[in-house]
Amino acid sequence: MGEDFNPLWITAALATIGAVVAVFYFVFRVGKWVGEVNVHKDSKGVHALLTKLGTDMATMLHIVQSSTATTRGSPLRLTDLGKSISEAIGAKEIVEPLARPMLANPHVIGLKDYQIQERSFTYIREEFSFTDEQEERVKECEYNEGVKDRGEVLDVLAIELRDALIAALRGSD
Repeated sequence: MGEDFNPLWITAALATIGAVVAVFYFVFRVGKWVGEVNVHKDSKGVHALLTKLGTDMATMLHIVQSSTATTRGSPLRLTDLGKSISEAIGAKEIVEPLARPMLANPHVIGLKDYQIQERSFTYIREEFSFTDEQEERVKECEYNEGVKDRGEVLDVLAIELRDALIAALRGSD
């Protein structure tokens, strides 16, 4: 992989595709609802359809969010699954020794939070490797949590590294 390769574009592309599918689904459901409203024309039916539509959208959103380790908003945060992965593999303990030498680098001190996030993802994805003991914990966690993509675990580590760096640089926990 070249230095210009950034795996975050893949995540952005998948999120975009997911959003487009959700919009098409929403438009389809609204169209179906309009058709049913025109047929039924009663307020109880409209209310029931609106309630069902809202429930369907909430269910879809919950399914999408609960199946990933990170949120899609900014800044990226760990979901319940991500927190569970972090705890199971000891992510904070893994990133602590990684953060120390990065904090000693004078170029890191002046970085903005988004630049620290970019650097954390690049480091975890391109330079970091698990010890044998860590690898075993990760495999067990992936099995127990139903994680199919190692990228989810790497995302958790990158966010924990980012948070450790920002906390150390900003003097907060």
